[in-house]
Amino acid sequence: MTVRLSRTQVKPSQRDQHSLTDKANMDKSEWTRYYRLPVCNSIEALHARFVTHRYPRHAHDYLVIGLVERGAQAYWYRGERHITPAGQVFLVNTGEPHTGESATPDGYVYRTLYPQADLMAQIAGDLGIGSLPHFKGAVLNDPALVSILSRLHRRLTEQG
Repeated sequence: MTVRLSRTQVKPSQRDQHSLTDKANMDKSEWTRYYRLPVCNSIEALHARFVTHRYPRHAHDYLVIGLVERGAQAYWYRGERHITPAGQVFLVNTGEPHTGESATPDGYVYRTLYPQADLMAQIAGDLGIGSLPHFKGAVLNDPALVSILSRLHRRLTEQG
């Protein structure tokens, strides 16, 4: 099956509200690129650099699969503070509260995919898996996975 992708860079007014909560206090070196990709039903993607921006405690109705490209990201998740250094992956399950912030004064650059549950159900069904994925870990040190996720994110979001 071949899926034709179309890319939409979302305007700031269409971004998740919690991503803008700190906009007035954002460091001038911070930036975000948010995409809504109509693959099957829907997948969203974020490429961002944050230094002082902090996500308050919140939850999503979709999975979060992120990779840190530079710096280190920190987040409270499942009652613990997790640090994700460059070259590692962080995960959040649907509906589970978490925060997000830089782990260092220099900030971090990261790429995140937000697959909707219906897309994940379709993929699970195509693979013969009976249920939606549920991540057991919070941070993964898997260079091969980082490479795959980085290529996938770039392929989904970059024009050309």
